[in-house]
Amino acid sequence: MKAREAKRLVGRTIVAVDLQATWEGDGPNRVRMHKPRITLDDGSVLTFLVEEHPDGAAYGVDLEHWRR
Repeated sequence: MKAREAKRLVGRTIVAVDLQATWEGDGPNRVRMHKPRITLDDGSVLTFLVEEHPDGAAYGVDLEHWRR
């Protein structure tokens, strides 16, 4: 997300949160994973994208803003 788009989110109200939780894997490796969706008062949705550094050493999170 670019700073200009992020500024447009200021003042918006969260009206719904869906964690979209699922169980992944089998046996002792089974984990609960989430892909949260946050719905705002204008009907748009925020999601998160996990980014892995090319050398695998670090991770980041990008905020995605979807308009319906």
